[in-house]
Amino acid sequence: MNRRNFLKSASLSSFGLFLDPNSIFRKPSNKNLQNSFQSLIKHEGPHDRLSMTNQKHLLWVWQFSEDGTKYEIRDNLVKYNLGIVLKTHDGTDWMSEFDPSPDGIDGPDKIHEMSQFFESAGVPFHTWSVPHGIEPLKEAEMTLLAHAAGSRSIYLDVEDAGGFWRGTSKAAQIYGNKLRNVSPDMRIITSIDGRPWNIDSIPIDEFASFSDVLAPQLYWKTFGTWDNIYTYNYHGYQVPEIGVTPSFIVQSAYKKLEKYNMPIQPVGEGSANNAMEWSEFIQSSLARNAESVSAWRYGTMSTNIMNLMSNNDPLPKFYSITSGDSLFDLSQQWGVNVDTIVDWNQHIFNPNILSIGQVIRIPDGNHPMQKEVKHTVQFGENLSIIAENWGTDLKNIIDYNQIINPNQIYVGDVIKIPLDNYSKDIDNSTVIINKKNQTHKISDGDNLWDISNKWNVSIEKIINHNNIFDPNLIQIGSILKNPNY
Repeated sequence: MNRRNFLKSASLSSFGLFLDPNSIFRKPSNKNLQNSFQSLIKHEGPHDRLSMTNQKHLLWVWQFSEDGTKYEIRDNLVKYNLGIVLKTHDGTDWMSEFDPSPDGIDGPDKIHEMSQFFESAGVPFHTWSVPHGIEPLKEAEMTLLAHAAGSRSIYLDVEDAGGFWRGTSKAAQIYGNKLRNVSPDMRIITSIDGRPWNIDSIPIDEFASFSDVLAPQLYWKTFGTWDNIYTYNYHGYQVPEIGVTPSFIVQSAYKKLEKYNMPIQPVGEGSANNAMEWSEFIQSSLARNAESVSAWRYGTMSTNIMNLMSNNDPLPKFYSITSGDSLFDLSQQWGVNVDTIVDWNQHIFNPNILSIGQVIRIPDGNHPMQKEVKHTVQFGENLSIIAENWGTDLKNIIDYNQIINPNQIYVGDVIKIPLDNYSKDIDNSTVIINKKNQTHKISDGDNLWDISNKWNVSIEKIINHNNIFDPNLIQIGSILKNPNY
């Protein structure tokens, strides 16, 4: 059961988008956290000034004492147009228990401070934690605090290894129910060891049921040992003669997780500093409809790989045309040229004619859309293996490269891989429109940042679409209209 069915089956109460700290921390020893949270929820983060359509690849940060100062990290992420996934807690311990730096996370106030620090520089701020499952309710409460403090999404690192998940399937259900009952719209990404046999060793069904995305950790260098190769083969994932490659490891994880019918955003190996391998990893992921990828972790990566990530744009997002839209207005909102929008949407034949409800792609930057990637043939590969590892059809590769004899390819040949998911036409069935999201009734605790996250639209567009004169004086009971309709 994926999150969509989970939400249908769950009996959800009416909650504000921010938590009531008194319902979370009942112990007197947590009084300081209650007070800090009361001040925290009065803020609307710097996200309000940003377009929520801006998707970026992400780098994970473990500890500032290990990965670098917040200033160094921020400056490089800005330079290479990347986002951050910052660790906040491990089990029921805030990261300050392990990170001696002045910026070690010691609670929601520090998370809010970090959110403002990175978001004000244009760096999307996400957080991650390691749930243990020993005290699932308390761990969920800490995760909810991290989200409310300014995290765009929450990553849960769930692995079957020492120091990671030690709970039962029931504990996973309790943990997930708490998260979803309090914050049904929170974006949750469960990150797992991407080796197929290890996926079965955690309560993956339970975590998938309340998650929005699965993020398998795919470390082609670490997983390239003889023991892993043998185990891949034993479980029916035939490793190519050249060994565990980025495209093979992506393909095997997608095959294992396909039954969940969920978005997948692979996590790559930051310490693998081969640019060709990283390019193969990114493009193989995007070819399978991954919105973006991330890398573990900042402190092990070279700036060359950061630069490569910035030059391999995430999969574009979509927008549904509404009354009054024009490509010029959209180009101004998205910060790109009209010609760029047309290039990314080859089904637009006349830029001056748009239809209400028409679905178009949102370019991630003012540059032409990448329509292919080049693959150098390695020893032991044939076109069938290449097609499978890149997630495309053999016939597509043959036709696209005008190959006369598919059996005559040689090591060193360069094969062009068509990125079908970019080049194919889009119809309205590509995007699922949730009619229930056309309006939103303001209740106590709501704010425009959370509503913009829910609708995937900028704060500015909500304000303009609803003729809001002062966004700080929206009355409880007011009805806001979704600009996407």
